[in-house]
Amino acid sequence: MTKRISQISTISMTTFGALLFGAIACSPPIMLPPVQEPLDSVAWKNCAAEAEARTGRSMIDDITKDSPALMCKGVALSNEKKHEDEAVEMLTESALLDKADYRPYWLSGRVLTRAGRYEEALTHFSRAKKRAPNMEVPVVKLAQMVVEERGDLEAMLFLEKARERDMCTFSCRGMLADQYHKAGRVDDAKKIYKDMIDENPDDPEAYIGLARISNVAREFDKEADYLREAIKSKGYDALDEERQATLYFSEAFALYNAEKYKTAKKRLEKAMRTQSPAEWLLLAGWIELKLGESAMALIQFEKAIKKNDKLAAAHAGAGDAAKALGNLKDARDFYRQATTLDPTNGVDRLKLAAVYIDRKEYDKAETQLDDAIKLGEDKLPPKLLQQVKDALRAAGK
Repeated sequence: MTKRISQISTISMTTFGALLFGAIACSPPIMLPPVQEPLDSVAWKNCAAEAEARTGRSMIDDITKDSPALMCKGVALSNEKKHEDEAVEMLTESALLDKADYRPYWLSGRVLTRAGRYEEALTHFSRAKKRAPNMEVPVVKLAQMVVEERGDLEAMLFLEKARERDMCTFSCRGMLADQYHKAGRVDDAKKIYKDMIDENPDDPEAYIGLARISNVAREFDKEADYLREAIKSKGYDALDEERQATLYFSEAFALYNAEKYKTAKKRLEKAMRTQSPAEWLLLAGWIELKLGESAMALIQFEKAIKKNDKLAAAHAGAGDAAKALGNLKDARDFYRQATTLDPTNGVDRLKLAAVYIDRKEYDKAETQLDDAIKLGEDKLPPKLLQQVKDALRAAGK
């Protein structure tokens, strides 16, 4: 009788095991949310809850320690304070269980990114990319976070690490070149930009980078040439309308600085076909002054003031135009407003002093001259400074 019971028990346990494993094998796989789903979303919470429920039903922990379940649990755990390390360990275990799935490493990279551990995140993203070579690691986004939190130098070092690991995309190299330029490593920046042009001459970004370098070096002809190449590139057409207009404005400014005023005017007109911010109207006014078109310059400056009446340079420009037209009262009023808006600008005070002299208001002129000199005599245009001093001396001041 005892032997019979033992046989029945053995059969029952075997049957139970078969049914249990059969039930688990037939269970549908856990539905994972998309890999870019927000880590704290309801979808991940539901996924983790389902994984826990299956663990409870199975009564055998190892059975449900599968890769998708660990991913769901790991992501859910990452949303609890100070549990990032445990979450990353769980996601790493998931990756080891399924050596073909890139998602565990991608998710752990996101968890580490959210925690501000960008270098570690880069390592996990690189592991994901080895499994899914077509995935693009968000190196530029990570580097931008490093800039915001730790500064340019740390961002440069981060980008260098990405480059060493062969994860620095075209745009990543452009950002690294920009960081090199900021750090004073101009030759290194130029080399990267030129290599980018050799690789893809149709992309405008490297030309724009070289233009920035030329601007800082005050090589305005070169700056304009590089911007022209950017505009001529095939990639220019893919830029949005605002970016296209900005490139024309930048070229116009470079040409203005290079004293090529007629060409600058043409480029600026193209920029202003779609928009005309106050700063662009300001440049238009300066160009017209250089071309000897004082009346047109005044119109442009007044348009700029209408758009932004706090723009001191627009009031000063209007003062220049009004003075050239012989309207001393308006010139005085414009200069006075400019000095009110920007009390630190000695040049505008010197110009106001010159107008007061023309109006024979010598005491006011002397006051403005003194204030201008206090702000920095070395910053004042020498010729105008001498003219004002001579005029006041001749007036007995």
